[in-house]
Amino acid sequence: MNESTTKQTVTQAGQVKFQGPVDVTCMVRSSYPDYAQRREKSVIYVSSPSPDEVFGLPQPKPSCKGDEPDNDALWRKYNKAELSIQRGLLQLKRRELLKAFGFENENLDVTFKWSRTAGCSCGCSPGWFAYLGQERLKRKNGTGWNVKVWITAKTEAMKAAEMARREAVARAEAEKFVGAGI
Repeated sequence: MNESTTKQTVTQAGQVKFQGPVDVTCMVRSSYPDYAQRREKSVIYVSSPSPDEVFGLPQPKPSCKGDEPDNDALWRKYNKAELSIQRGLLQLKRRELLKAFGFENENLDVTFKWSRTAGCSCGCSPGWFAYLGQERLKRKNGTGWNVKVWITAKTEAMKAAEMARREAVARAEAEKFVGAGI
């Protein structure tokens, strides 16, 4: 298994401008599949700041699709904004993505296509596929390697919230020990 991680801080990804600095991490993991994994696909997963944090577009209230047409329209707009943020991050990390598939030429006509069922047919792990022309991108040498890429982008507010959550968990754990007399 091969694994590599790169980090950088940016204020813009593609045409998406962030309201402040965003830490972007790209982790690439490739492995030769064993018999059980031979049908897996190479998938790119992106975790990004919300459209609320980037564009000031609040998340619509939850509802069943079709019950409230106005709310459905808000969800379509929100989801489209979320995909545009992720597409910008994909363009930002284009060089690392092509390298993960074994390509050194950055001028290849590679496109990224969103799939709600990229990682699983039930839709639990949506992600992106990379295409070269009409064909899904595979390892350059034609081997059956699986390539998984995780791109994570965090704003200062996201990092602060994560730190506060971790501190709260640590305090709760410490209180358990104090309450137990340990």
